[in-house]
Amino acid sequence: MRRAALAALLLLGACQRASTPDANRLFEAATDQFRHGELAEARKLTMQGIDLTSSNPSSVDAWRFRLLSTEIHLVLREKDEARSILRESLPDGASFAPLRAKKQCLEGQLQIVEGQLGPAIGTLNAAERLAHEAGATDVFFDVLALRGQAEVRLGHWDDGRTSLSTLIDQAGHRADDYHLALGLINLGRAYVGLDRHDQALTYLKTAVDLTHVTMRIRSVALYNAGICYTRLGDFDRALTMQQQAAQASEPGPKVFFEQALGELGTTYLYKGELQQGTKYLERALGVAIGDPSMRRDAQLWANYLAWAYIQQGAWDDAERLSRQSRSLREPDSADVIYDTVNDAAIAQGRGRLNDAAKLYGSALAVRATDPFPIADAYVGLARLDLAKGRTAQAAAHFESALEVIERTQSTLIKTDYQLTYLTRGAGLYSEYIDTLVGQRQFDRALEIADSSRARVLGERQGVENRGRTPAREFQRVARQSGSTLILYSLGPKQSNAWAVTATGIEHASLPRASEIVPLVRDYQQMIVASSADPIASKGTPGDALYSMLVAPFARLLGPGAPVVIVPDAALSQLNFETLPVDGPRRHYWIEDVKMMVAPSLGILAAAPAPRAAAGPQQALVIGDPATPDDPHFPPLRYAAAEVSAVAAAFPNATVRRGASATPQAFRDAHPERFGFIHFTAHASANKESPLDSAVILSPDANGYKLYARDVAEGRLDAHLVTISACRTAGDRAYSGEGLVGFAWAFLRAGARRVLAGLWDVDDRSTSELMTQVYAGLARGDTPASAVRSAKLTLLAGGGVTAKPYYWGPFELIVATP
Repeated sequence: MRRAALAALLLLGACQRASTPDANRLFEAATDQFRHGELAEARKLTMQGIDLTSSNPSSVDAWRFRLLSTEIHLVLREKDEARSILRESLPDGASFAPLRAKKQCLEGQLQIVEGQLGPAIGTLNAAERLAHEAGATDVFFDVLALRGQAEVRLGHWDDGRTSLSTLIDQAGHRADDYHLALGLINLGRAYVGLDRHDQALTYLKTAVDLTHVTMRIRSVALYNAGICYTRLGDFDRALTMQQQAAQASEPGPKVFFEQALGELGTTYLYKGELQQGTKYLERALGVAIGDPSMRRDAQLWANYLAWAYIQQGAWDDAERLSRQSRSLREPDSADVIYDTVNDAAIAQGRGRLNDAAKLYGSALAVRATDPFPIADAYVGLARLDLAKGRTAQAAAHFESALEVIERTQSTLIKTDYQLTYLTRGAGLYSEYIDTLVGQRQFDRALEIADSSRARVLGERQGVENRGRTPAREFQRVARQSGSTLILYSLGPKQSNAWAVTATGIEHASLPRASEIVPLVRDYQQMIVASSADPIASKGTPGDALYSMLVAPFARLLGPGAPVVIVPDAALSQLNFETLPVDGPRRHYWIEDVKMMVAPSLGILAAAPAPRAAAGPQQALVIGDPATPDDPHFPPLRYAAAEVSAVAAAFPNATVRRGASATPQAFRDAHPERFGFIHFTAHASANKESPLDSAVILSPDANGYKLYARDVAEGRLDAHLVTISACRTAGDRAYSGEGLVGFAWAFLRAGARRVLAGLWDVDDRSTSELMTQVYAGLARGDTPASAVRSAKLTLLAGGGVTAKPYYWGPFELIVATP
C-alpha cells in the first residue's frame, strides 16, 4: 500500500510556462522528465534553470524552477529541503498569482507527506481559491488530486469521491489525459480502500488504456491494477500487470524497477512457482545491492530468496542468501526473526538438530509483530520433537503455532483480510491433523480440523474461536438433532473424514486432495456443462466420489436419515445429494438421506435451541425486478410466477416486485424483522472477491446491485433465507472458511438457514422447485424436509428435469440443524 501511494503522488506535475524562451524550453524539458518519473534528469535540468535565473532570483522564472525543485524533494521524501523553500515568501504582484496557488498546493502536499491530513485539506482548499482567482487550471487539478487522496485516507469517502470525480470530469472535458489518468488512478485506489475491487479496476484499466500519457503514468496504473488483482486473488492477471509494470519501469529510476521486480518475484513465490519467483528476486537483488538508498529492499529480497531456496532444499544457496540478508540488515532490527527462522530451517535440513532447536528458540525470543515467522518457529520445534518421539511436546508446539495465527486473524479489521488470512496457515493445520491421526488421536484431530472452520463466520455467530469445541459437544448436537454429522478435511498427504453420531465418532482415511479434487471437477463438468444423467451409466466420477467419501459411513445411515455435511475446499462445490448409489436399483443419494450443509460443527454446537418458524406476517419476498440496462441479465420469464407462488405461502407477506424490487427497498424494509426472506432474481458471482458478489435487482439511485459484503455487515434473525438465483452459495472456497458468497453473507448476518445455488440455474425448473418448497413450508414442513420433498418431486416427474442439473443446484446451508 505504501509503495502504491508513493507512485500516485509521483504523478503530480509542474504548471505554467516560463516567460523567457530559454527558460521556457528548459522548464518544459524539466517538467516532462519529472512527469516521466526521471527524477535525476528532472533535478539536473531544474538546477540548470535555477543557475540560468540566478541573476534575478526574485523573478517569475526563478520561482517556477524553485517550486519544481520543491516537488522533486517531496516525491523523494526530502521534507527538510522542501520545507526550506516553502518557508520563503513570494514577491507581490499579479504575475505571481499562479505561483502563489502552486506554493500553497505544495504546502498541502508537504502536510500529506508528513501525515497531517486534516490540516492539509484546509491548506488545499485555500490553494483551490487562489488557483481559481489566478486561472491556474493545472494547479486546480493538482489540488483536486491531492485533496481527494487526503479525504479518502481520512475516511471522508463522499468528499474524496467528489474531488476525484470532479478532476476526472473536468480533465476529460479538456482532453487533458495526464490529469485524467491522475484522477482515474486515485479514484481506483479509493475504491480499493472500500474493498470494491471490481469497481477499482474499472478506473485503473481505463487509465492503462489512455493513449496520450507517459509510459511512467501507464506503469503506475499497471502497478496499481496488479496490486488490485493480487488482492482479488487473480494471481495470473496480477502477474501480467506486474510484468508490464516492471518492463515499463526498467528505463526509469532503479528504485521503481527493483521494487517492481521484487514484488513480481514475491507474487510468484506465494503462488507456489518457486523457480520463477527466485529468478525475479535474484534480478531485484542485483539491482538493489550496493546502492545505500536501496539497502532495505536488498535485505528484503535476499531474505525472500533464502526462504525460496529452503523450500527447494537448496541448502548451499539458502545459506549464502541468509548470510547476505544478515549483512544488509540494520542493527537491532526486528527483522532478525526472519533470518533466524531461515537459519534454523537450514540447520534442520542439514541434520544439525541441536543447532536448529537453539535457533528456533532464539527466534521466539525476538519481539516480532508478524505472526508467521513465530508460527514457523513453533512448527520447527514440533518437528524436532516428533523426530525424538516427544509427542506431548510436539502437540504443545503445534498448539502454540495455531494460537498465534488464530489470535492475529481475530484482530484484523477487514472481513476480506480475515477470509484470506488462514490460506497461509492451511499447511500448519493439515500437518498437525496428520500428526494426530498418525497417533490415533482421532477425536482430537477432529477438534483441530473443525477449529479452523468458519472462524470469521463464527465470530458474528457468537462462537468462541480461541478454544477448541470438545468432540463430546458434536455428539450432543447429533443426539439432539437426530442427525449424523460428517466432516471432511482434504490434505496434501492424506485426507480425513469423521462421522459423528449420538453414540460415537468414527474416522476414515481418504485419498490425498490431488486425487479427490479432479474427480469433483470432472463430476461437476458432467452435471453442469453436459447436463448428463449420471445414473444412466456406471463408472462415473460420481461413483468414485461416493465410494471414497460416503461409502465408509453408509452403514451408519438409516432410510431418510438427516445428514449434515461439513465440506472442505473443493468439496464445498459438490452437492453430495447428486452422487449415484449403485445397488439393486441405481439411484441418487438424495433418495437415501435428508441432507444439509454446515460451515462447521462448532457453529452447530453454539447454535441456540431451535425455535418455531416465524409467522406469515414476517415474510419478505423481493424479486421479478425490472431488467437493468445490462445484456448479462436478461428478463427472467418465470420470476413473476415464482414471486406469486412464494407470496401465496405467506398471505401477509411484504412483497417488493418489478421496479420496486431495489437494493434500497430491501434495506428500507428492515429485513431484521422477518422470519422468512426470499429473492427471485439474477445474481453475479465474483470468484476473485466473493463479497463483491451481488443480487441483481431493479436500479435505484445507487445502482442495481445488492452486494454480499453489505448483507454480511447487517443484522438478520431469519428462520430461512432463500436466494433463488445462480451460484449464490458462493464461487470460491477459502482455506478453512469454506465457500464464501451470498449464503455465507446471510449466515454471517444472523440467518439460521440459507437455501442457495451452487451453479447457474434454469429459470423454469427453479420456479417449479421453489413453488414446491414453499408449498411444503405452508404445510408445516421443516426447511430440510420441504427442500428434499421438492427435489424428489422433480426427480420423480421424469423427463429432462429429473437430471441433477435441474434439481441439484440448491443446497440448504445451516447454522442450526
